[in-house]
Amino acid sequence: MREAEARALAESGLGSGLLARQASPTDVESIAVLKVCPQCGTEYETAARFCPSDGSALRPKGSDSLIGRVLADRYHILKRIGEGGMGRVYLGEHVKMNRQCAIKVMSPALVNDAESAARFAREASNAARIIHPNVAAVFDYGESEGLIYLVMEYVDGEPLSRLLAREAPLGLDRAIEITRQIADGLGAAHELGIIHRDLKPDNILITRTRAGKEVAKVVDFGIAKAMREGVEEGLTRTGQVIGTPEFMSPEQLLGDPVDARADLYALGCMFHMMLTAAPPFDAKTREQMIKRRLSEDVPHVHSLDPGIPESVAGIVARLLARSPEDRYGSAAELRDALAGTHLRRSHPPKLTLDKLTPRSAPTVAFLRVTQATTEMTEIPAAKVSRRAPYIIAGVALAAIGVAWAVQVAPSPISVEQKKALAQNVAADSARAVPPESLPPVAAVVPTDTAAKSNSLPVVLVDTVARNAKLLAQHRQDSVARLAMQEMNAVRAPLVKFAKAIESGDTASLRTAYPAMTVGQQVSWQTNFFARAENIETSIRYGATRIYGDSADAEFSLRLKINYKDSKSSGAIPLNQHARLTRVGDRWQIVALR
Repeated sequence: MREAEARALAESGLGSGLLARQASPTDVESIAVLKVCPQCGTEYETAARFCPSDGSALRPKGSDSLIGRVLADRYHILKRIGEGGMGRVYLGEHVKMNRQCAIKVMSPALVNDAESAARFAREASNAARIIHPNVAAVFDYGESEGLIYLVMEYVDGEPLSRLLAREAPLGLDRAIEITRQIADGLGAAHELGIIHRDLKPDNILITRTRAGKEVAKVVDFGIAKAMREGVEEGLTRTGQVIGTPEFMSPEQLLGDPVDARADLYALGCMFHMMLTAAPPFDAKTREQMIKRRLSEDVPHVHSLDPGIPESVAGIVARLLARSPEDRYGSAAELRDALAGTHLRRSHPPKLTLDKLTPRSAPTVAFLRVTQATTEMTEIPAAKVSRRAPYIIAGVALAAIGVAWAVQVAPSPISVEQKKALAQNVAADSARAVPPESLPPVAAVVPTDTAAKSNSLPVVLVDTVARNAKLLAQHRQDSVARLAMQEMNAVRAPLVKFAKAIESGDTASLRTAYPAMTVGQQVSWQTNFFARAENIETSIRYGATRIYGDSADAEFSLRLKINYKDSKSSGAIPLNQHARLTRVGDRWQIVALR
């Protein structure tokens, strides 16, 4: 271990057993919890963790059955401290070693999902190999009474995303130091052949040592991948990409092979946010952001803050290079570059948190980008084809030319020739612009009175301009109608899912949601269908995003239930996030959370 790293480790107290602690519940708090023995069924009001009769671990009776329970006979669950897509995170304490830890418990609904279980196990396997002050250590992994759990170092801090939302832009030296620590943690993983692949502010925890120094910890290696893993064994073998698009490198968005430089790109995105309070390639929609990331040059931080030194701006630009070959080759190389930067701003930052609040985004699975995506969160104004103005201009010039010829041609033109020319121009106009939106050009051919004047007919020019406006509006309305039709097609399976709940039949529910696990079916049957006289549902839609043949949809269900036994009723809100895929000409739900 290098001398500087050893000194930093000694100052922090990390890795020496002096982990951050929270106060355990007092005896008074524990007595207030009613507990039950799973073996003998006896209920107690006690601070004890084990049944005095048979020694079994007592379980609390409450909404979260894990709080107060002893998991795997050695981890006492104290309280819930977080929740994610794969499960919940609890503050726990080893009953014999008296050491606090964070315990991630996989959601019971995902236990029977082979892919989710494999990702959870991969997180344990990968993270346990990494021993470094800037990576949250993993101590244990196992299964107990149908629950799969992961035990890791408890970090008494907050996510970088929350810190940025509150304090961005950070001071220059502070942003550099946090970036350097993250690079150190990534370097330890990369040396073991592990890349994170979902690095983002939510996966960086910021804590403080007893001396008040900030320490960054990289967490959640759930989708990490060994560099030497075969392409056919990777998560992207079916063309699916898992990660957070706002922090993904161009090659990862395209589904190409990735290496450590993909993590450095994500770190560059975070460094940009720490310095400017704005994400790179900022856009109104995710689709626009992806397009900018794949096609535009690297943004320069000086456009947001001229006071950032050139050396630091150069580091950000190199981290965000579109081609991996143009980025730093390793985290160690980035660390060396940061060590040589000038830490003083020449001007104060010109952005404030009120203007741009950086926020992270959930990890999602989507098809790799092979074509332009369509995002339904916001429907931008449709653009007229680039050829349309030239077609319209050509028609206008042709019409103007005819009018000029009628007025000033030296050779005599008969009335019949004038009519024929007008009809030809009208035919050309009809082919270039929708007939229903255009008046006949013959109506604006100058009369004999106008022909006596040397001026061109103003009426004709105004009409062509009006026709161009009508054409643009016509196409914009068509795009909006198509977008709404696609959105309704995506939402149709959500309506089918709500109707299946009203039917009270698990078979209908399974038809509406084919990926539903057996455990989820049992839960619906036990907790709702078996107890309900009837169920009424109402649905409200949130953001809907479409990426080629994949889509994400936010929606909420309100269940009004009339119960059989009590003859009473109740209302239950369910907030859902659906992932869908296109099957033929229809959409199908493939995941709900």
